[in-house]
Amino acid sequence: MNFLRLPPGATVSAPGGLVVARDRSDLAIAYQNPALLETGRPARLHSSFLFLPGGSSVYFLSAITSKPQARLVTSVSLQYVDHGTVPSTDAGGNILGSFRPRDWSMQLAASLPYLSRWRGGAALQWAHASYGIYRSTAFLANMGIRYRDTANGFTFGAILRHAGFFVGRFDGGSTQQLPIELAFGVWKKWKDSPFAAGITWQRMQRWNLEADELFDPNLSPIGVDNRQSTFAGQFFNHLILSARVELHPQLQFIGGYNFLRRRELGWAGGANGLSGFSYGVQATLHRLQLSFARSHYMANQSQNQLSFEYSLKPYGNGWKR
Repeated sequence: MNFLRLPPGATVSAPGGLVVARDRSDLAIAYQNPALLETGRPARLHSSFLFLPGGSSVYFLSAITSKPQARLVTSVSLQYVDHGTVPSTDAGGNILGSFRPRDWSMQLAASLPYLSRWRGGAALQWAHASYGIYRSTAFLANMGIRYRDTANGFTFGAILRHAGFFVGRFDGGSTQQLPIELAFGVWKKWKDSPFAAGITWQRMQRWNLEADELFDPNLSPIGVDNRQSTFAGQFFNHLILSARVELHPQLQFIGGYNFLRRRELGWAGGANGLSGFSYGVQATLHRLQLSFARSHYMANQSQNQLSFEYSLKPYGNGWKR
C-alpha cells in the first residue's frame, strides 16, 4: 500500500512530497491533511497527472463543494495508479501471458472549524491493490488539525494518516503493513513580503528510519554501506524544508528539500546531483489554477507532475493586480 504515499498534486510534489501546514490550500494539499479543507471558496474540481519511471502513471481526481458561510466542508477524491502491462512468468522465467497491475483508493473527507483559529478534519479511505491473482484491500482513516494565526502569518498542522486495517491481504499472511504516518508542520508567511517558508517533520511515529537493507552488502550497488546515521542524522531524516516566492500576485515559485529521500536514494560516496530537491510553479488564471512540479529522486531519475484545479466561479481578477 505504499502507493498511498505518492503526492496527489504538483503543489504537494514541489515543496517536498508532504504538506501538513500551509497558509493557502488546494484539493491536493487537503487530501493529505483534511483539516486544510477551506470554506469561503467556490466549488472546485482538481485533476493531477504524475508519470513515474518504468511506465507507471498516477491519476488523481478530487472535488469539493462549499458555501461561503458554511462551517462543514466536504470533498471526495480518487487516486488511480496504472502500472501498464507486465509479462507473467513461471519460476523458470517462461512467459505465460501478461497482466495489468493496478492500485487505487477513494477518500471522503470533511472538516469543521473550532473557535477562531483551529480547524479539524477527518477522512475515510478505501484502498485496493491488484497484481494479477494477488489482491489486497484496506480500510483507512486520516485525521488532522490546523492552527492559523493570520495576523502573524503563522500556521501549524498535524496529521495521522493511513491508520486502519486490512480487509484482505495478498496471501492471507500477516507480514503486510500499512504505511501509517504521524507528521507535524509549521508555515510562516512574512507580512508585506513575497517570501514564505515551512518545515515538515515526517514519519514521526518511528525515530530510526534506517532500513536494514540499506546496509546489506549484497544489495548495495557499491558494496558495503556503513552510513549508519548519528542522532543528528536521524533528526534530519525526518525533515522536509519548503519555501514559496510570489513572483506575481498570480504566479508563485515553490521549492523543497526532502532529507530522507536523498538519504534513501543516494549512493554513499557517489555523486547524487539534485536528489532530494523538488521545485515547481503555480499560476492562477480567471477560473483555472495550473501547477507543475519536478522532483529529483536519484542523480539520473526525476519525475514530473502536472495539476489543474478548476473553480466554478472566478478566483478573482486573474492576472490583473
